[in-house]
Amino acid sequence: MFVPVILWNAQHGWVSFALQFGRVESGGFTLRFLGEFLAGQIGLATPFIAILASQGQRWPCAATVTDSKPSRWAAAMILPATLYFVWHSLHDRVQGNWPSFFYPALAIAAAGACLRLQVKGASSLLRVSRVSAIPFAVVMIAAVYAQALFDIVPIREPVSRLLAFNMAPWSASLRTFRRSSMRAPS
Repeated sequence: MFVPVILWNAQHGWVSFALQFGRVESGGFTLRFLGEFLAGQIGLATPFIAILASQGQRWPCAATVTDSKPSRWAAAMILPATLYFVWHSLHDRVQGNWPSFFYPALAIAAAGACLRLQVKGASSLLRVSRVSAIPFAVVMIAAVYAQALFDIVPIREPVSRLLAFNMAPWSASLRTFRRSSMRAPS
């Protein structure tokens, strides 16, 4: 699966590897971005799903619900990337979407925590998280879209850009530029 990427990089001076590994220590040591990274990931997952996922690491699927050993599969998938992103956040900003590839594993871990609640007693925090996770996520999604579409709080946020909201002035400028460049003599 990765052979085409490796071959392309070998033929082009390993440019994508240089870019990615050049980010490892782009800035000096700082705690400035660590809190932003951790809070951002908890916010993106929603706090309740993050709680379930952290507890579900021990109970990843129905087949292991009766197993008392901690699961190593989720840790193997999530831990190396988490360590890298924590390290990176000690030197520079980690964009919110960079760790998105481990959210499927976290979702499976959260589902495992829900299964655990069915099999044996759990803490009240887990029970509250299980009941609150989906409604809270729906409210958060609605709030994010409301902010993006109606600019309720005047802040710069990425969702409105992704939805191309309020881009009409930029689009008009680009159309004008395109028309003027097409009319230019060659």
